[in-house]
Amino acid sequence: MFLKVVLMIHNSILSKILPYAVKLISLPLKVGSKNPEKVEFQTAVSLVPYLYGYNSSVVDAMYRQAWAETGDFDSGIFFNAKNAFGMRVPSVRPSLRIGEYLTSANGEFSLYANVTQSLLDKIILDKYNKVPTDKPGEEYILV
Repeated sequence: MFLKVVLMIHNSILSKILPYAVKLISLPLKVGSKNPEKVEFQTAVSLVPYLYGYNSSVVDAMYRQAWAETGDFDSGIFFNAKNAFGMRVPSVRPSLRIGEYLTSANGEFSLYANVTQSLLDKIILDKYNKVPTDKPGEEYILV
């Protein structure tokens, strides 16, 4: 059942359309922004997780995690690999990554087409690991 859900996310039309919808919705907000990728991620995280059953407390925890992983959305991995969560290259689970991004200091990370795909891959990881997404955000962080 779980694999079926993951494959549905991976192959769904929704996962293909969402990045474009987020880009379109965030476009007016990006005008004049010094960090348009951050604006796009903020737009994505305010919409996408709710479509997959996340509650607002967990969405807030996800945002805080991404903020910490990327140094306020200012890291090379965020800009160059569109990777908002410091996601490594998975060896077993399905992934939306389009390649690998190699850093000299920390090794190989997943490379995404856009930050929305990074967020969707985090959702796939959570579903793969059966992380509860309907509990308080503090419980999400501990998993």
